[in-house]
Amino acid sequence: MKKRQLVTNGWTVYATPGTHDFLKGHDIATKRVYKVQGKQTPNLADLIRSHKLDLMVSIPSRQEKSDEAYLMRRLAIDNHIPLFTNAETGRLLLRCLTDPSLVDLQPKHWREYVPR
Repeated sequence: MKKRQLVTNGWTVYATPGTHDFLKGHDIATKRVYKVQGKQTPNLADLIRSHKLDLMVSIPSRQEKSDEAYLMRRLAIDNHIPLFTNAETGRLLLRCLTDPSLVDLQPKHWREYVPR
């Protein structure tokens, strides 16, 4: 599983309680972080404001309160943290971060791909 490879490759994966429990059930180590609203710590707002996150994947669930979801995403954007909100894009990101055949690829300027 790609998420397990992230941890193996040295990434720290933070997850809110529901996601943390789900991933724990699949033997994927995460650090539990509480949602933005509420007094429990560590919470997502603290991590975002202190720039402890390099990127954030936040896929809305049907049960999630829209205010909470909005606040999480708004904090990420306001603090210049790259944010992925689409499940397919999140899967592609995981593949790019964990696929050994992609590790040594060098970035190219877009003009190298698009003819003039």
